[in-house]
Amino acid sequence: MHLRHAAVAVTTLLLLTGCGHTARELKAINALRLGFIQHNDAAAVAAAGPRYGECAAEGLVDRVGLDQLEVEGVLSADQRLGAATGRILSSEVRRAVGEAGYECLDWDALAGYLTHVGTSPKETEVFVECLKDIDQDVWKGALADELQGAEQSWAREHRDSAISSCVPVA
Repeated sequence: MHLRHAAVAVTTLLLLTGCGHTARELKAINALRLGFIQHNDAAAVAAAGPRYGECAAEGLVDRVGLDQLEVEGVLSADQRLGAATGRILSSEVRRAVGEAGYECLDWDALAGYLTHVGTSPKETEVFVECLKDIDQDVWKGALADELQGAEQSWAREHRDSAISSCVPVA
């Protein structure tokens, strides 16, 4: 019986602490998640899916760690969103942003959003499959460039051009 209570206590503790994240990390993840919501329009947030911001934030914190995110200005010392826009981020942080962002893309959420706003199911299917075919490194580079606020970049131009080619011609 004691073993059962211990198992319930451990499970509850893991659920309450965010599956192994410290209180500091949870605060940082929440700040990054809220930053995603605040710095994107409602359509982009809806298209990304309900877990995108949290998923990408967790991935970034797990890959890089709080200390490096603070050094680079992505987060402040008290885990508030920093002013990374316009700064040159290290290749390690850029890679982590791209990888976390790409891994968290929710193609089903995007398809649901497109159908919800009136795109036919067939057009949605073709468009989403085309998006999935865009080179992962291009996606990752574009996501990292967007965090830095780069209006123009090789990765963004190539990704946006590929997205344009996915749009069905009426």
